[in-house]
Amino acid sequence: MEPIRHDDFKKIWKESRLTPKEWIDLQNKYYDGKRDILYQESQIHVFSCLCRSAWCEHCSKFCDTSETIRERLADMRWDMVRQVVLTVSRETDPGIKMAEIRNNRAIPKLIKALGLGERRWLWVLEFHADGYPHWHLFIENLRGRSGLIGKHRIQKLWKHGHVWESYPKDAKHWGAITGYHRKAGYFAGESKKHQLTLPDYLMDQSRVRKFGSNYQIGPKKVSKKKVDQTALAKVESKPRMQKPYQDRLKACNTTCKIERAGAWCEINAPGSDVRRYAKETLEEIDFKTYQGSTLDTIDFILELPTILDT
Repeated sequence: MEPIRHDDFKKIWKESRLTPKEWIDLQNKYYDGKRDILYQESQIHVFSCLCRSAWCEHCSKFCDTSETIRERLADMRWDMVRQVVLTVSRETDPGIKMAEIRNNRAIPKLIKALGLGERRWLWVLEFHADGYPHWHLFIENLRGRSGLIGKHRIQKLWKHGHVWESYPKDAKHWGAITGYHRKAGYFAGESKKHQLTLPDYLMDQSRVRKFGSNYQIGPKKVSKKKVDQTALAKVESKPRMQKPYQDRLKACNTTCKIERAGAWCEINAPGSDVRRYAKETLEEIDFKTYQGSTLDTIDFILELPTILDT
């Protein structure tokens, strides 16, 4: 049976012969049913709309890239690791120099020229405060402490700037290096914020790799979806077009989505702000889930634009 709307009471009163008591009982029955629905427990889930880029100041602290770098470095034997720092000379504009290095695949060619064979390596790209890039290349040397890669040898192969080679002093020193990308590690300092931001000359790019390596930890992830290879071969593959970083980073964490009872709505405010207001109004379950009566959760969502404008 369809629920009786409040507007229908007057019509029912005219068309039916109810005593005053029966009429009051009918209204109470309607309001009791409505009250049961509005006061039952309900949950909302707040999801921030994030870019999840390794170059985003907000997302880089918890994105998969930072954790992957840390895990792969931690899997290396510290007493066999050599760290090579590749810099770029200041004689040329950083944008021109960076384009030259990327277009010529200078990093892969250097690694190939070093003849590392089965030795594991990993490089990480970072930027100085003035926008010039530099790379940290970690190499696991099979000969341990007795075998340096050779600074002069690397310098002959790297024509773009100066080269430095070093190695971890002890396990504690290596632990500090592997913790480089933790939330409370290297990037927590205000003086290191430039490491999280792409220089202006790269903001129009759609992809700048943060790291590269020739090994990984654990088995490769295999998709559970069964793909019809015959049908897949007939479909023309289209390259995935990413938005430039300037658009992706600008839009990051400026909006959020709220889910309640399978329905979604988008709020024009950062998820952190919405979660803070939800924590004050509703019962907090975890960092993104909040609980209250149906009436309270609906009122909370409807009042958000007013609250966030004040």
